[in-house]
Amino acid sequence: MNDEDKWVQVHNEDLEIVPLDLWLRVKERQEAITATYGKTKTNPLNATQRPKYLLSRRLECAVCGGTYSVMAKERYGCSKHKNKQGCDNERTISRKNLEQRVLKAFPDSMFSTTHLRDLTDKVNKERKASVKDRGSERAALEREISKVEKKIQNTAEAIANGAGAGVTTLTNMLGTLEQQQADLKLQLVGLTDDGSDVELVSEAVVTKVFRAALETMATVDMSKVDPEYRDPFYALIQGMIQKVIIAPNPVKGVDLMIHGPLATILATLEAWQKEEERLTETYKQEYLERCEAGELKTDAEEAAFIERVNAELESKRRSFERLQVSVVAGAGFEPATFRL
Repeated sequence: MNDEDKWVQVHNEDLEIVPLDLWLRVKERQEAITATYGKTKTNPLNATQRPKYLLSRRLECAVCGGTYSVMAKERYGCSKHKNKQGCDNERTISRKNLEQRVLKAFPDSMFSTTHLRDLTDKVNKERKASVKDRGSERAALEREISKVEKKIQNTAEAIANGAGAGVTTLTNMLGTLEQQQADLKLQLVGLTDDGSDVELVSEAVVTKVFRAALETMATVDMSKVDPEYRDPFYALIQGMIQKVIIAPNPVKGVDLMIHGPLATILATLEAWQKEEERLTETYKQEYLERCEAGELKTDAEEAAFIERVNAELESKRRSFERLQVSVVAGAGFEPATFRL
């Protein structure tokens, strides 16, 4: 057999298992993942340098636009001021105080039955819809595996029939095909298309767990909690907060301005409180006017009036709750701001 440096290699498209450009992209992606997550033997996710604190990378100085970062003794301060880069904002705030103020801003109405029912229904529908995508992905993998198996069979037959000097080459090719077959089959492991592995969200569980998690995060140093349990709640909270702008208070301490979906919800609640007060005054005035006009003479007439008023108030309140659900679900609302 000739030395390897004298071999003549020819590209044969008939022997391709997957398109060459796709195969190269996959290998490039695999190398990138290996480079990112293969640097640690304990927990590969450490390589992503996930935030240690709840509000890491979300704090901004109102004076210079720079970042607020942890200084000495667990206090946040303007990094540009600390590094003498032209910012005169010397106000700091303890990490615990900052996190408590933000977490306590989450309104109880976010955990109302109506709110969570609509929200969990939407999440569950999206999870079920993802099953359809899995089905098409599974079918594509099965087609590729079938092609590989056919090529393996053809190659094995050629070896069995004797291929002279080409036997070694075919044997090497068979090994490569079998490895590709194993790789493709590995991708099918755990990839079900019947939805059996899709875990649906429970409204009752979400209500209790989320509220308990918020209360815990407001009192416990979460930076010392196992990331496996902490990070899902971090992600949930961070998804509601785009950023927090920290400004010096004219008298003492700092003021906080929240940007993002949470700010929109808080602004909506504030608007509803004002609207509820306005409607209550309107109904009181209507009640007095109707009493003076002699329209509410009996207990039944008065009860009917009160029932109508309560029904109208409840209807409007539910409209505001649905607006909150739309904000959480990301239904095209521009992030607002809200001062704590």
